[in-house]
Amino acid sequence: TLRDGAQSEGVSLSVQDKLLIVDKLLEWGVSTIEVGMPGANQKDDEVFRKLGADLKASGKIAAFCMSRRKGIAAEDDPMLQAVVESGTRRAAMVAKASRWHVESVLGVEADTEGVAM
Repeated sequence: TLRDGAQSEGVSLSVQDKLLIVDKLLEWGVSTIEVGMPGANQKDDEVFRKLGADLKASGKIAAFCMSRRKGIAAEDDPMLQAVVESGTRRAAMVAKASRWHVESVLGVEADTEGVAM
C-alpha cells in the first residue's frame, strides 16, 4: 500500500513518486496495489485521475476506504462516492468491528448503527 508507506515520519510522496512506484510494482508483478484514499486529499485524487482507465479497470489498482460514517447513508457518504468515482474495480475497506472501537471511538451503539455502518 502506498498509503501506509507514506505515513512514515519524514516521508512525503509526490503524485509523480506514486505513479513511478505503481509502475515499478506492476513491473515486479504485484497483483494488487492500494494506491491511496480517493476523497481524502488532492494528491490521492490526482493520482487516481492520472492512472489510465485500462489500468484501473484491470483490477490491479485498489482504493482504500472506510465504511460509511455514522448518521450518513452509504450512498450519501462523500468518501464512498469518491471511491466509486475513482474508477477502480477494487477497494480495500476497513471497518471498526470490536464493540469497544464502535462504541468508544465511533460513538455509536454497536448492535444498531455499528452493524449498519
